[in-house]
Amino acid sequence: MTGPALHYESLIEDALRSVVRRALAHVSEHGLPAGRALYITYRSQAPGVELPDHLLARYPTEITIVLEHQFWNLAADENEFRVTLSFNKRPENLIVPYSALVRFADPVAKFGVQFEQGKDTPIVHATAPAGVTDAETAPGVEGDNVVAIDAFRKK
Repeated sequence: MTGPALHYESLIEDALRSVVRRALAHVSEHGLPAGRALYITYRSQAPGVELPDHLLARYPTEITIVLEHQFWNLAADENEFRVTLSFNKRPENLIVPYSALVRFADPVAKFGVQFEQGKDTPIVHATAPAGVTDAETAPGVEGDNVVAIDAFRKK
């Protein structure tokens, strides 16, 4: 029996982007617990991204934002999120489609997702590597706890 192909990579990517959406929706409704920070890296020039020109000039490829103490008006819609952040003491409104995401991390929860650019297969960080405690270094960590879906594909 044949039929349309099941594109599991795309299904996994959609599910992981949904996790990010639901996490941001939760934070927008309930606030961010004390001591937490969310690190979000996204492609600056992806379709639908709204980023002020001076930030686009400074970060032409990717930008990482941190939701921690001072962020306002966070709203997580079905396809994008919106937030106001302060850059050089100046509030800036950002709009980020989930399709532009490169990485999302909550180091306290030891959770992070990295979406590989140019592929449909995300890399999942289920836990931070042993000994990583600095929230500043955790989002970019790659090590033994990285699970690449490619390892399970038939060759």
